[in-house]
Amino acid sequence: MTMRSTPPFLIVGQGLAGSLLAHGLDRLGADFRVIDPGGATPCASRAAAGLLNPYTGPRYKAPQPAEVWFRAAVRHWRLLEQRLTTPLLHLGTLYRLFRDSQERDRAMARTRETVRPQIRVQAAPAAARLRAPLGCAAVEAGQVDLPAFVDATRHWLRQSDRLIEEAFNPEDMDADTTARPQWRGHPIRALVLCAGHRARDWPWFHPLPWRMSHGQALILERTTGLGPHMLSRGKNLVPIDEQRAWFGATYDRYSEPTRDEGGRNQLLEALRDCFETAPDIRILEQVAGVRAGNREGLLFCGAHPTHPRLYLFGGLGSRGTLIAPPAATALASHLVSGTPLPRRWSLAGYFAGDGKP
Repeated sequence: MTMRSTPPFLIVGQGLAGSLLAHGLDRLGADFRVIDPGGATPCASRAAAGLLNPYTGPRYKAPQPAEVWFRAAVRHWRLLEQRLTTPLLHLGTLYRLFRDSQERDRAMARTRETVRPQIRVQAAPAAARLRAPLGCAAVEAGQVDLPAFVDATRHWLRQSDRLIEEAFNPEDMDADTTARPQWRGHPIRALVLCAGHRARDWPWFHPLPWRMSHGQALILERTTGLGPHMLSRGKNLVPIDEQRAWFGATYDRYSEPTRDEGGRNQLLEALRDCFETAPDIRILEQVAGVRAGNREGLLFCGAHPTHPRLYLFGGLGSRGTLIAPPAATALASHLVSGTPLPRRWSLAGYFAGDGKP
């Protein structure tokens, strides 16, 4: 890794957020480096389904206007496919199997609104032999192969000599120099922390209203019994490619990614409950990750109030594939050209006037 005469931006972390920001800065011609150890370091992006679905939760909530968000995300992922020459996005219909009449009624209420992507209440696909006596909601959705995206981006960063393959040490950073922070004695324009749930461990951002969600999932061989569809019945079954499917996730408040037999058994029971006849299940891998979110429902995207060159980009929650692409584009433009970020993303409101919680 070389440092050029123009002080670069330094991105800490190369999961979904860090990878997207790297592409955004590159499109604007900015100089930057990404520091990430790779290897066995846990990364939520490698354990996630990558589901691109605006409507989440039993109430079918979505950022508005949902169609604008969805179409913008689709365009962004298609451009990244071209840029990386790697298939990433698979569009299709997500069948949300109703578990009770309340969920069906909420979906029916949404169909009476002018919403896009369209929600249709219907019978479940008969050929799949699904356990759905109350029917399902069919939602336009997609799946992003996040491990493929992270891997292809890492290869691109290596080839362009912009990847520092080591763990970031906060002691190497002098953030008290507000005009021009330094990393290992090198001046940088700004540091952007994209470290997922690890960002909470940084003293600068520990006081934020983090919501940590630990989950386990199964990578399955795509047998005939699993069918070709994206399904949701409390947990999601998502085809990854011709050979594999993802099913998950469990949910708890652990702060570290762990895999255990209890999680595996819980997932197997939930998977069998989706079908009238239990399918042949062949587990290829059990994965785990910790997803960082904001208890107030917003992403974290902005500068520390008293360290204006120290940024946080994270807290993406369950809609990362949907909201992270436009957020990364906005943040890159802000870093390079000073374009204002939306005020609702500001971190200042979480701190007192002196930058302390």
